[in-house]
Formats: sequence, structure tokens, C-alpha cells
Amino acid sequence: MSWKNVSPKFNKNNLKLHKRRGISTVVGGLFFLILLTTGFSAFYVALDVQIDTVEAQRKVSSSVIDKTQEKFVVSMSVDSNNLLGINVKNQGSNPVEISNIWIINKSQINEPAKNFDINYEDAFIPSGYGSQILEKTPLYMNSIFGTDYDVKVVSTLGTIHKAVLEISNANILKSELFTIPPDVRTGENVTIAFRVTNTGDFPLTNVQPFHEPSLESPGGAVVASTFVSSIPVELGPSETVIFTWHHTVQGIKGLKVTFTNYATATDPNFPTSTIQSNTATDKITLREDETSGSGETIVLTEDLFSKPEIFMIKPAPFGDAPAASSDTGLWGLNIVNPTPANMNVTKLTISLLSPRSNLADQMFIGTGGGACGAIGISPPTLGAWSCPSENQLMWKSDIAKVIPPFGVYSFLALAEPGKLGAGTTDLEAIIAHGSVFTNVGEFGKSGYGSSMRNADDAIVNVYMSDVADTLDPNLINASMLQIFPLEIKTFHITIADFSFNGNDRVSAGARLIINVPKNFTDVTIISANDFDWPIEKKTFADGSTQLIGTLSIDLDDIARSITFSAKAPDISTPKLYVMHVLANGKTANNFDIGPLAEIVLQVKP
Repeated sequence: MSWKNVSPKFNKNNLKLHKRRGISTVVGGLFFLILLTTGFSAFYVALDVQIDTVEAQRKVSSSVIDKTQEKFVVSMSVDSNNLLGINVKNQGSNPVEISNIWIINKSQINEPAKNFDINYEDAFIPSGYGSQILEKTPLYMNSIFGTDYDVKVVSTLGTIHKAVLEISNANILKSELFTIPPDVRTGENVTIAFRVTNTGDFPLTNVQPFHEPSLESPGGAVVASTFVSSIPVELGPSETVIFTWHHTVQGIKGLKVTFTNYATATDPNFPTSTIQSNTATDKITLREDETSGSGETIVLTEDLFSKPEIFMIKPAPFGDAPAASSDTGLWGLNIVNPTPANMNVTKLTISLLSPRSNLADQMFIGTGGGACGAIGISPPTLGAWSCPSENQLMWKSDIAKVIPPFGVYSFLALAEPGKLGAGTTDLEAIIAHGSVFTNVGEFGKSGYGSSMRNADDAIVNVYMSDVADTLDPNLINASMLQIFPLEIKTFHITIADFSFNGNDRVSAGARLIINVPKNFTDVTIISANDFDWPIEKKTFADGSTQLIGTLSIDLDDIARSITFSAKAPDISTPKLYVMHVLANGKTANNFDIGPLAEIVLQVKP
């Protein structure tokens, strides 16, 4: 076999074919690269869009949450120069940034609106603080262009609060004047009642009449005048006060005497600004002086009628003592005389109402069933305590107990618990109602409650005492009189078990709760025998203080006190304050306790 050199034969057609194949391969590769690049670009664009969408949703959700948590209140006023002041208080947990305000003129037909940006130095308000947001941006309200405005305060998160502003401020402080009676004989007295109401959304201080009710006409008709109200006063939102004068008038028969007055007040957020009410007027007609006649009927509205205030002292639970037991619980009423005249009290009652009337529950046993063993503490000698019927405790006297003007008296007694009807069901709630009979009528107050177990149990009370840790009835009281302004007084507030049965007691862990009235300051704990230390102390925004003491022992036929001191408010006119004392916890029989004492404190210059 022989080998021969064989050379490939190329022609022009083969060469062209190879060239075409090379070009198509390059073009295909380029096309593939273009498609690949386009695909990756589209993928990255879609990924960026998705990231932006998620981020936008996160920001929107965060903004919605922040806006939901944003909470602030707005109060506003104008001063005598019509300088607008807006106070914003942040009540939320996060800082608030105020962006701008809108002022809408409601006095004009087209209600034009104008926007004002807030200076950045005034815009940020920390949690729990208030701020004047127009300190750096003074705005003056010109009454020429209108007197009624809507002001909208807008935060950067979009929260909007609207307030109504009237330049004259008459929409905040409303006043009315009444003459009682509407016609009098010449030389007789007429009572002028001036009612002032805070219709705003924020409290007002230094509320008082601008002057004594003046005469529009005719001059010289009033020959004597006596003011019988305390001034100035504080008014919360929707609260009302009545100022009273007694005028002696004279003139000819048929003469119409017109009186007028207005009130002033201060917004605590703008102490340099004075708020003025509308001017109120009323008139009387003089009749000729007569020594006798057919008489007249004077109808007083409820708003103008002064009545005694009632505050209760009651145990809970009231126990269910065995028949041979002499265990007693402390019951009482504080009767407050809010009038400028003496008030005579001849009878008062405390009535208990069971929710199951058909089972013959006897919380107090009446005279026909063995009586309730009532022992009077106060008054010590005047009148007598008894249970004239089932479920009713009464004090009654033929000689009235006189309560002086703006004074208080505590009527207190110890009474034995009765017995519940058939069955073994406890009374978790009993309705208690207090009534008082006075020379101005009979009045009552409900809304109180007690409890009773259908077996022997503790009898739990809270009260004020002259010394600490005492059960002595002679040292128990429910009011404190003649406290001087700024005087530092010592208080012994006591929780006690009156059951005198070793098996019935208040369990350790029960809490004695003392609500010191607002404006009593410098509250200092002196002692607290058998309470966990330290005593919990809370001070609230309204100036009141709460003391909470937790018992470290069982309270078994004994009393334990929290002793503290406090400085009385600085006032110029007599004022009464109520110290609410309560307790919660369990007895050894796992029954809830809930005694109450509404202790009245009289501060008098």
C-alpha cells in the first residue's frame, strides 16, 4: 500500500460558506449578550422597584403608627391687644412637631382661610410638655375683619386639631343674671344671683364678677348691698358658679330697677390675658310697701337653690355577727352647709337596700327584732341613734344641731350588723343611701355601697383618728375644722377591724388608700406601723397626692394608721376640701373589703 499526498481542494463556494458560518456565530453571540444584558437590567429594575415599594410601605406604616400614637390638645386665647396665643400640650408618648396653622374667618360669607408656618424653635414639643407655638410668630387678630374664627393646628404627621376662637371670648365665659324675686316691696331685700359658666375646653382661674351688680337705671334705687359669695374661684370645663348679693331697694310703686354685670377670668396658659364674659342684665319691679297682703309664691330654679352636701363613712364588709355578739361597724354622714346662713339639722338616716328583697335580709335589725345596738359617737349628747325599722339607722333630735355658714358637722355611730335571709348566698353589694332633714328641707344622696357575708366575718372601716392605731370611739372623727392657710397639719388615717373575733381578720397585703385633696402640699410621711415601707406616694397634675400603704400583717381586732403631715392651701376665703380614704384587699375568709370615709377639711383664714 502506498501513500500519496492528498491536498484538500478549496473552491470559492466553500470559502464563502465558512465565512458565513463565522459571521452568524458572532452575530448570535452578540444577540445573546444583548438579551442577557436586557434581562439582567429588567431584573435589577424590578428588584429596585420592589425594594422602593417595600420601603414606601414601611414608611407609610410607620407614619400611620406614629400618627395614631400622636396625641395633643390645644387651647387658645387673645389678650387685650388681640395678640393670639396658642398653647399645645403633648399628651402622647412621642415628641410632636407642629407644622402650621390655618385660620378660617367664619364671620365672612366666603370664609377665607390663611395658612401660617410655625417657627422651628416653637414647633417641637416633648412628651408631657406644653408650649406656646406662636412665641416667635406673633399674630394679631383684627376684629374689623371678623370676630368668629376656626383655628386648625396641623402637625407634620397630619394630625389636625380645630378650636373655635371668638375675639371677645364671650363663647368661653357665659354669664346670666337673675333677680329673686322679680318684684319686691320698696325697702325689702332682693337677691341678685350671677351665674357664670366655663364653656371652653380648658380650666379657668380667678373667675369673679367684675364689680357689684350695677344699676343701669334708675340711680339711687339700691340703699344697701351685701356680697355673700367667695371669690375668686376656679372653673373646669362645663363647670358653673353662682355669685350672690343681697340688695335693699327703694323707690316708687311700679319702678323698674335694672341690674347689670359681667365676669372676668384668666386662662392659666396665658396668665397675662384677661377673659371677659358677656354682659348680663335683669330687672325687678317695685311694689308699694304693704303690711299685709295675699302673699306671693317664689319659684327658684334648681341651679339657684343652695342645699346641704352629704358625704358618707361606711364599712365593707359589714360582717354577719352571731346573735350573741356585740361587734359593731362605724357608720356616719358628714353634712356640709354651703350657704351663708345657719343650717339646722333635726334628723338623718342611713338606709341599706338589698338586691334580693324577698329573702328578708336584715342588715340593720329594727326595733321590733332586737334593735341594732346603735351607739352614738357624734353628736356626743344631742339626740339619739336608733334603728326604727329594718335596714335603717337614724339620728333624731328635738333640738336641732346648728351647722354654721360654710361649715360641716360629722354625725357618727357604731351599729351591730344584722343577719341575712335564708340560703347561703353572700351579698356582694348593698346599696347605701343617706338622707338629712334640715330647716331648708329634706335631701338625700345615693351612689354608695357596702357588702355583707352570710357568715361571721371582719367588719372593716377606715377613718381619721386623734392618735395613731386606735379603736377608741372617742378618738374617731371624720372632719377637721379651722385649718389656717399654709398651716402644717398632722393626720392619722386609720384602717381597723371591729369584729373582735380572732377568726375574722383583714389579710396582710390589703391596701389603705388616702387621696389628699389638691392644693395641700409638702405631704410628708411620719409613721406607718405594720405597713410595708416606703409608703407609695403619687402626685397628680391637678395638685392632689395619693398615698398607698400595704399591710404587712393580718389586721385582727386592731387598728393601724398612716400618719403624715401636709400644708394647707393659701386661700383668702373659707373653703372645704374632701379627703377620700378607701381600702382594698381580702379578709381571711377571702371576702373583698371596700370601706370608705369621705373626710371633710375646712380651711379658713
